[in-house]
Amino acid sequence: MGRVLLVRDTSLGKELALKVLLDPPDRPGAIEEFQREFALLSRLEHPSIARSYDFGYLDGLPYFTSEFIPGEPLATGGRGESREAVLGHLLEVVDAVAFLHRSEVLHLDIKPANVIVGSAPGRARAVLIDFGLFRRGFTVFPGRKVKGSLPYMAPEYFRGEGLGAWTDVYALGVTIYRALTRRFPRAWRKTGPGEAAEIEWDPVPAPPSQHWPSLPAGLDNILLRCLALDPASRFRDAGELLEALRRVEGGTSFQCRAATPLLTVGREADLARARRFLQDLMKAGKGKPAVVSTLLVTGPAGLGQSHFLRELKVEAQTQGFRFILETGYPGWSGPPGSLLRSIGIHLEEDGSGRSRWEAFLSRLPGGGHPPTPPAGAHRVSPHSGESRADHPSSPRSRGDARTLPPVGRAGG
Repeated sequence: MGRVLLVRDTSLGKELALKVLLDPPDRPGAIEEFQREFALLSRLEHPSIARSYDFGYLDGLPYFTSEFIPGEPLATGGRGESREAVLGHLLEVVDAVAFLHRSEVLHLDIKPANVIVGSAPGRARAVLIDFGLFRRGFTVFPGRKVKGSLPYMAPEYFRGEGLGAWTDVYALGVTIYRALTRRFPRAWRKTGPGEAAEIEWDPVPAPPSQHWPSLPAGLDNILLRCLALDPASRFRDAGELLEALRRVEGGTSFQCRAATPLLTVGREADLARARRFLQDLMKAGKGKPAVVSTLLVTGPAGLGQSHFLRELKVEAQTQGFRFILETGYPGWSGPPGSLLRSIGIHLEEDGSGRSRWEAFLSRLPGGGHPPTPPAGAHRVSPHSGESRADHPSSPRSRGDARTLPPVGRAGG
């Protein structure tokens, strides 16, 4: 299990969510699962999925930072939102899960508590969080110890059958039904003691329109198909469900953004060489990162060096390296060293390193200060993909750390 804190990045001047694994990890493999969760989220870009930024260790415990979404968990009819607004948020969630399924990723913990509806101006959209139970692949198996949140878990969890996109579809069906009607679709009960207990479900839920008569025509059949006890009777994946929801008569108008996973295509050999470079550094440092070597990445503009380095950043940080990624923007022609200024933020103030670094920058043309972007230049937020500066998020450089409001289970 983990804990989520709201922290402020003093160098970036923005609030982030910081997730840290509890001490000590409560089971073998917890740290590896935590690393995989960060690696997945740092490679996904979708408007309804919270992006992760940096990974590190504090007193031997792993943590990572991610986008903080000011807002509340998905409403279950109690916030006074219109039917159209609720349906719009639900479509955003289905769109996010459809994106995951196209990327061969299963969330496996979809529920209203893991969906935050943003409250910031211009960000009033639903965002899917908590990927602690995710799995890769079209079919996976639940294992001996079943993990999840009843009653959002599909019957195949308890039958020892394969989990797939259809399993997320079932959870989406329960989430949509619950959000629209304030009720769970069906009752369930245990038929035995302890972990050996089996689960029985009522066979056919009541149509949601029975609880909310003004729901769009056709939504009953869609949700009942999602909630079928037989996986073969459900929609194959969230993409198929999304298309069905779009066709509902009187449904909310919604267009899916064409999002794709961040993949390093065509540079697999280069990435393998970079991994070997990191492994050699670990060997040289006897299990701890060494800092006596340099990796130079070159190539013509447009070859993808920035994305390649972001991929390498994920690999390095999960192995314990401190990694500072600095990139420019098209047409940027600043003085030498201007992109290196932020490194000084991470040097100890009470040592000689900070003053020596500042003295070095001061001897460069322009003093190492970043120039003003040219007119019309596009300069994006530091953590928004084509980043100007992705700074390692270290708790010691943060102020005003506090526990986040309860937005769902945190942990792997």
